[in-house]
Amino acid sequence: MRYFRFVKFELTFNYPISLDSLKNSVKLISGLEGEKLAGEFDTNKAKTIAYINIPVKKVLEKERFIRIDLNKDATSINGKHLSYKTHYLVTVPSIYNYFSVKKLNTLVVPNRKQALEQIINLKFNIKTDPEEVLQNIDVYLLPAQHPLKKTNSKANYKWKFDEINPVTLEHASKIDWNYIEPAESFSAEHNFKIDEPSDRYLYVVLKRGLKSYADYALAKDYKKIIKIPKYKKELKVVQWFCIAF
Repeated sequence: MRYFRFVKFELTFNYPISLDSLKNSVKLISGLEGEKLAGEFDTNKAKTIAYINIPVKKVLEKERFIRIDLNKDATSINGKHLSYKTHYLVTVPSIYNYFSVKKLNTLVVPNRKQALEQIINLKFNIKTDPEEVLQNIDVYLLPAQHPLKKTNSKANYKWKFDEINPVTLEHASKIDWNYIEPAESFSAEHNFKIDEPSDRYLYVVLKRGLKSYADYALAKDYKKIIKIPKYKKELKVVQWFCIAF
């Protein structure tokens, strides 16, 4: 699949800028290779903001920089020259420093029939292919009690992150879920319907290398402990009908 990527740069001026003079006054240079780059130029209607779109052929494993040199030949539409030359450095994200998890939690929500369901809600900062997510996620139901700690408490053990280890996971179990298909083929939000004991804890792992749209990837495993919420006890009308005769 081919993706189109651009680094978008904005320059704001105090007078309307001549677009032709700006094109002739700007040099775009790759900071990594020293290669001259081409850009697409445009302005807003007032011509006070210039937009430079720089195509990026490939996202690299390390971030890189693009240097934008602007000399004094740039003029306003009235012929006023820029009073000084300047340059800017723009960071181009690498494969691993852009894609991230925004939110991961559990919810209890009503379905279309108003019956309550447990949902794992996962949100990324950019869209991902559902199949890619499903292939790179593991969800464990942690034990109700710590296997190495004796306690008389009947309450479910409150797990801490530093207590998760291979011994813990031997006593945990991977859970089943029903993935709720999103409306679009790529989505930033993913939901999983589960049916597990309330007040227990889940350990969720999203694996390093999980790819987003445009091939950005998680730089390392994302791990989180989340609590399964209780079902709310509410009285609701779930169905009604009327007969007239």
